[in-house]
Amino acid sequence: MLVTCFVFARLDYCNAVFAGLSRCDLDALQAVQNAAVKLVAGSQKVRSPVTPLLRERHWLPVQQRITFRRPS
Repeated sequence: MLVTCFVFARLDYCNAVFAGLSRCDLDALQAVQNAAVKLVAGSQKVRSPVTPLLRERHWLPVQQRITFRRPS
């Protein structure tokens, strides 16, 4: 619950700024989200795939979050 409150609230709040970021910066944000989902899921494997964990919790990857939540 704390991860959702702190990490995802910040990702959603800054969508307007994130829309123009470079691929390198978006990859860094994705790494933060990946670490958060592994923490929440209790994944012990360092190299385990993250996509199934994101889908299981109905969390969009960073690029899709930016596109979905960007104001019109």
